[in-house]
Amino acid sequence: MIGLSVEDSEGRPLGEVIRLEETAPELGGNDNLVVRGEEGELMIPALEPVVKQVDLKAGKIIVDPAARLLK
Repeated sequence: MIGLSVEDSEGRPLGEVIRLEETAPELGGNDNLVVRGEEGELMIPALEPVVKQVDLKAGKIIVDPAARLLK
């Protein structure tokens, strides 16, 4: 997933995945996509309600717009 572009479900670019980070089990234990874009770095939970589509051929990930609130 590192290197894939990330956009919201309305097609707005959010940036590129620069790394994956694991959350401590006591904080939920899920992985997070760390995305670097014009607004800085975003941490987006790699969870089904947030990540709507991963398109490896197109090189992009589509996330729910609410994910933009998570930094």
